[in-house]
Amino acid sequence: MTPGNGNLKSTIYSVFGKDFSNALLETSYELNGVSVDGFVSKPTASRPNRSMQFFFLNGRLVKSMTASAALERAYKDSIMVGKFPACVLNINLPLEMVDVNVHPAKTEVRFSNERPVFDAVYYAAKNAITVKDTPNRLTLAQQELQRQAPFKPETGEQIKLDRKKPGRTELPEKIEGFWSKELPKEWERKGSGSSKKKKTPTPLTASDKPAAETTGTAEVAAAVEELKKEAFAEPKAAETPKPDSGPVPYVRKADRPAEEPKKAPEPEELPVVEDVPVVPFSEETELPDFRIIGEAFKTYILVELEGKMLMVDKHAAHERILYDRLIANKEPVQSQMLLMPVTVSLSKEEYSAVLEQTDLLKEAGFEISDFGPGLIAVREVPVMLENEDVTVLLSEIAGKLLDKSDPTPAKLDWMYKNMACRAAVKAGDDTPPAEQEKFIEYVLSHREVRYCPHGRPILIEMTRPELEKTFGRIQLKTGPSVRQTVRRKKK
Repeated sequence: MTPGNGNLKSTIYSVFGKDFSNALLETSYELNGVSVDGFVSKPTASRPNRSMQFFFLNGRLVKSMTASAALERAYKDSIMVGKFPACVLNINLPLEMVDVNVHPAKTEVRFSNERPVFDAVYYAAKNAITVKDTPNRLTLAQQELQRQAPFKPETGEQIKLDRKKPGRTELPEKIEGFWSKELPKEWERKGSGSSKKKKTPTPLTASDKPAAETTGTAEVAAAVEELKKEAFAEPKAAETPKPDSGPVPYVRKADRPAEEPKKAPEPEELPVVEDVPVVPFSEETELPDFRIIGEAFKTYILVELEGKMLMVDKHAAHERILYDRLIANKEPVQSQMLLMPVTVSLSKEEYSAVLEQTDLLKEAGFEISDFGPGLIAVREVPVMLENEDVTVLLSEIAGKLLDKSDPTPAKLDWMYKNMACRAAVKAGDDTPPAEQEKFIEYVLSHREVRYCPHGRPILIEMTRPELEKTFGRIQLKTGPSVRQTVRRKKK
C-alpha cells in the first residue's frame, strides 16, 4: 500500500523498501519539448540486471529501448562492467511524438523522433550523478559498535543490553574461574575457548556527451543503435546475466537460420545531431580548503576537509585524470619514437585486424607497419607508455581489435582506458607531497570525478561524528539511553 500523498519518493519507499529508496538521486530535466523527472540510482547501487528500470511515458508504464540505452550511456565509466543502473523516471512529451500501438498491451512504444527522448533521459541521469552523487561514506561496523556495552555513569561498570526487551538492562553474567591460571590446552579441553583464530571482520562539458553526439559519424550512430538493440535483450528464464560475459554480437536478419523465431521489429536508426546542448548549472565548483594528513599503505591519500576525512585511491584518481585528458582530445596523443622498432608476432586474424586499424592506432599514439606475414613492427608508442612492454601492449590491443562486436569508437575508448590504467601511479609507489596535492585538487574541483574509468570509486569519506562515535565520544542511540535507564531505576 502506498501513502497516497502524491510524493513519488514515498511511493517508491513503500513499494521497494528503504534500501532501494535511499540509493536514489532525484532528477529533473527538459529539452526539446521532452521533460524527464523522477529518480535514478547512485552508481554504487548498481544492479546485476535491468529489472529495476521503470519508465513511465505520459503516466503509463512502458518499455523503451531508447530510454534504457540513454540511461546506461549516462552511467558509462561510473559503474562496473556487467552492472546496470536502476530508475523510476516519468517521461512527458507531446502525444504526436509517440506511437503506443506497437504492442497489444501498449507496454512498448515507438517514437517518431527518438533523438529528443534519448537526449532528455541522458542529460537527466548525467546531471543527477554528476551534481547530486556524494562519495561513499565509511561506517565502522555499526552492528559491531552496537554490540559494545555502554557503562554505568556511577560505577563505570559495563551494562549488558537485553535485545529481547529493548531498553531493559542487566548485569553481565559472572564467569567462574575467569581469572584463574590455566594452560591453553586445559582451557580448550573444558570447552571454554577455541584454538581457531577469529576472522577480523560539475558542470558537464562537451566531453560528457554521448558518443553519437560527439562526432556525428555513421559508425557512432551504429554504436548507439547496437546499444539500443542490446538494452532490452531478455535473459533466459531463471538465469542472471553474467557480469563478465561481454557484449553479444548482433546477427543480421539475412544471416539468421530459418528456424529461428521471429524477432520484434527493430527500432529506427537514431538521427545524427551535431548541435548538442550543454546542461546548465547554477554555480561552479570551487576548490574547498583541505589539508593532506598523509598517505596510508602508499595507496590511499588521507585528507581532512570540512569536518570529514577523505580517503582517496591515488591510482584510481590518477587514472581518471589521464583518461579525461585523453578523451578531451584537445591535442593529439604525444608519441615517442623507439630507438629500434619492436617486432610483435601475432596470429593470422590479429595480424589482419591490426593492419586494418592503423589509423585508429595512430590516433591512440601508436605508429606501426607491416613487417612480414604475422609480424608487426612498432615504431612509435605514446609517451605515457614508453616504459611499458611493447609486445604485451600490442598483443592486448590486437585481441580487442579482433572483436567485431564493438564499434570503432568503443575500441578507441577501450585503448584510452587501458593506456590511462597502465600509465597511472601504482599502489606502493612513492608519491611526493606535491603530486598528492595535485591529485586532491583535481578530484575536489571536479564534481564529476568520483569513479575511475572502470567504475571503481575514487574516494570514500568518514564524518567526524562517525569517528567520534567509534571512540566513544558520542553515545550510541540504541533505544533509551543509559542515563535514562539509570534515572528510571532511581525513581
